Amino acid sequence: MKILLIGIYDANTVSLAPQILAGRAKESPVAADHDIQTCEFSIFSDSVESITACIQDQQPDVVGFSCYIWNYSLIKKITPHLDCTILLGGPQVTGIEKQILQSNPEVDIIVTGEGEQTFLELLEYFSGKKSLQEIPGITTKDLQNPQHKPADLNAIPPLFAGIFEQYPDITWVSFETSRGCPMGCGYCTWGYNREMRYFPLDYVLSELEIILRNPQIREIYLCDSSLLLNKRRAMTILDHIIHSGSDKTIRYEFSPEQLDDEIIERMLQLPASEFNFGIQTINPPALASIGRPFDRKRFEGNFQKFIQAFPAAQITVDLIYGLPDDDIEGYLNSLDYVMTLPSVTRILTNPLIVLPGSRFFRDREKYGIILAEDDSFLLRENSTFTQARMLDARRYSFYVNLLFLNSALKNALLKFAEETQTRPVERMIDFFGTLSFTLVQGDYPYTIPSVKEDFEHRNRVFGTVLNRFPDIIDAFQAYSHHRYDFMLRSYPQFFTGQYHKYIKYAAATGEK
Repeated sequence: MKILLIGIYDANTVSLAPQILAGRAKESPVAADHDIQTCEFSIFSDSVESITACIQDQQPDVVGFSCYIWNYSLIKKITPHLDCTILLGGPQVTGIEKQILQSNPEVDIIVTGEGEQTFLELLEYFSGKKSLQEIPGITTKDLQNPQHKPADLNAIPPLFAGIFEQYPDITWVSFETSRGCPMGCGYCTWGYNREMRYFPLDYVLSELEIILRNPQIREIYLCDSSLLLNKRRAMTILDHIIHSGSDKTIRYEFSPEQLDDEIIERMLQLPASEFNFGIQTINPPALASIGRPFDRKRFEGNFQKFIQAFPAAQITVDLIYGLPDDDIEGYLNSLDYVMTLPSVTRILTNPLIVLPGSRFFRDREKYGIILAEDDSFLLRENSTFTQARMLDARRYSFYVNLLFLNSALKNALLKFAEETQTRPVERMIDFFGTLSFTLVQGDYPYTIPSVKEDFEHRNRVFGTVLNRFPDIIDAFQAYSHHRYDFMLRSYPQFFTGQYHKYIKYAAATGEK
């Protein structure tokens, strides 16, 4: 049988899930019965029509889709046009398998949980060697079997040499060195298994070397829940990156609470890197609902050590608005807190996404969670965060994103707030509220979108707003009674890399 595994993701990269499933399957004897291939598409450059036509041209017997928030709406429009067996898997279909099968009758099988072993057994089913009743982790119209045990990471073969041969033009990749997360946050499906499991270290270093040596690859995203959960292992991986001499940008996820002097010393030797700290909220009731500890004193101590040792580091922080037991004041407190953290180059503000496999999704009634009506799983409101306040939070998030695009303006506003003994977040909201012109026509965009339509809306809005940056500067000078003009005289020299990305995105979207 001809089997296509489909990834639909960002531009210039591949989805890991189809590549891992195909790579693992081809190591099995049952693969000899089948022709297993992967196809990669982009939510930005490919349409429902073009993806459908490409799949139909290959005349597969089976098509499998990896479903995520950014591609699920596309997949639901593609599957009705396919005349073959259709498999769905991924976090976007976990926990709502029966509902999906009922509303999408063309879908045959949904895989829940890690799919490596389940996919192997489905190959046996397609070869006539096993029944569906025997296969853990699948749901059909007639049955729903318990999940398979987590995949054996030792059994996953090397992938990236083959990926680079099949997709020679990609410029960035995601790479996992572990699975699992001990946090168990209420909004996340990552830590459904809180036991940490690690790929063999030799495997990690070998694959990493192939990636680092590829001159076409410019960025690497280490997509572990946190690289530093196993310190000795992390040190070995960091040493390998350092000794490679690579100048690729690498994005790391971890908490400053996991830092110590030895780790910081290693990081000083790394090439250009971006460090992301997932704070999410500092509001104690919201943290309790998430089930996420936050040791503020330890965080601040380690954060200060980090930036003192690594002043050129590119640091981003994550915040979520709409969390259960948070409210607009709690979100503004969190926003104010991260605005004043030194060396932060960007604040990534996200509305709560209530993934169907998460604890928050299961406890929707408890928290009064109401979702948007567009199958995006974005929160519309909950018991403590009304819909109107969610719109306010989206607007304030846009303000802070805009402010951080120019460090001269950001520093001037922070200085004004300090000298007037005003919280920076309040000063920011007040300033943008005094503009004599309309900053955004219509809805404010999500600054960290999830789907193509929201990306395009954000890019169009920024294309318009950034053309008015001189007016924004003039307005701030008047607003601050010209006390900080000396900080703003050379403001065009202080636009960030993200500003230039928005300019490029806007041009690509058609906004000049």
